[in-house]
Amino acid sequence: LAPMLNRIPLSCLAAILVYTGFKLANPKALLELWKAGWSQFLPFIATVIAIVFTDLLLGVVIGLGVSFLFLIVANFRTPLTQVIENHLGVPITRIVLSKQMSFLNKSRLSKALHELPKGSHVLLDATSASDIDPDLVALIKDFRNVDAPKNNVRVSLMGFDGRYGLDDVIHYPEFSNREVQQLLTPQAALEVMMDGHKRFHEGTSIRRNQTRAVQSTAAGQHPLAVILTCIDSRTPVEILFDGGIGDFFVVRIAGNISGPKVLGSMEYATAVAGAKLIVVLGHTSCGAVTAAVDMLRAKSGMREKAGCQHLDAIVTDIQTLAKKILPNDFQDSDNSATPEQVNDVAAENVIRVVQVIQTESSTLRDLVQSGQLMVVGAMYDVKSGKLEILSSLI
Repeated sequence: LAPMLNRIPLSCLAAILVYTGFKLANPKALLELWKAGWSQFLPFIATVIAIVFTDLLLGVVIGLGVSFLFLIVANFRTPLTQVIENHLGVPITRIVLSKQMSFLNKSRLSKALHELPKGSHVLLDATSASDIDPDLVALIKDFRNVDAPKNNVRVSLMGFDGRYGLDDVIHYPEFSNREVQQLLTPQAALEVMMDGHKRFHEGTSIRRNQTRAVQSTAAGQHPLAVILTCIDSRTPVEILFDGGIGDFFVVRIAGNISGPKVLGSMEYATAVAGAKLIVVLGHTSCGAVTAAVDMLRAKSGMREKAGCQHLDAIVTDIQTLAKKILPNDFQDSDNSATPEQVNDVAAENVIRVVQVIQTESSTLRDLVQSGQLMVVGAMYDVKSGKLEILSSLI
């Protein structure tokens, strides 16, 4: 085809090259590469400059070399991350391995392992690692079998799944069991929950193997706390307290109110099942509290106003409380309650329920007085994601 190709005017070939080049390197593409960071932008620019001043093949090779340098530097700088987690009162050092663990990472991993304090517990997390160099595998095995026993360091493995001759093994409590439940005091149970909430708020929630938790809790449950909360979709307590399967009993009812069936559930959770803590958890912008306050001003029931046959049974106690803390002229006003007023009523409702738990259940009151149980009231802010302790009985 050479004779035919030679008949094509060079101007046509130039037009095709210009059009194709613009498609591949138009200003929009350059802007996207710039936004992607130096690791994407510099190799591209290096390739372009090298092609212009040398030739196509050499320019591509230079561009690949620059990209490879960035890859090596990134892999060397962040081969692993190290965080301290509290698993039901047991501090764990979690070492998360990166996707590619090459021989360049050996010294970094070795340093992290050998700097662990004596008597500590380490979790090597390989759930994100797709390839681990044999030298690093040998390092992990030597540390687990030789160095760790010398310093009384317990080694747990996750994400290996039999790869490299390493099986997953967990030596710390992943969920509340009988031993954990019996050892924790009510105050310690509260600290565990608040530590979990801190992790949730900071975005450092614990990675859990839910399949193993399901299998391990199938034979029985030993939760450390029972939580009375609202049905609101923004208050998923297992997430808010960074808990797992088997950690909490949860009672959900609109407005987190109390009643015989609620108290009966709490009595079972504590007196029979052994939970050490009751948390009454309210939240801001509560729909049930807002409805109760609005109906109080409108002087009508929920059935007449919203067509809800049984909702009055929920809002009545909240309305009785609202009458006490809202301005005297509120019921005669044409103005709706402010968000601050609704939140004030919701907070007072939490404190009221904490008192009701003790006054209306002798079972729970006896557990509190004997020091076997703590009852805590708390408010969760749906905007900030923070939780505040309001009151407690111990």
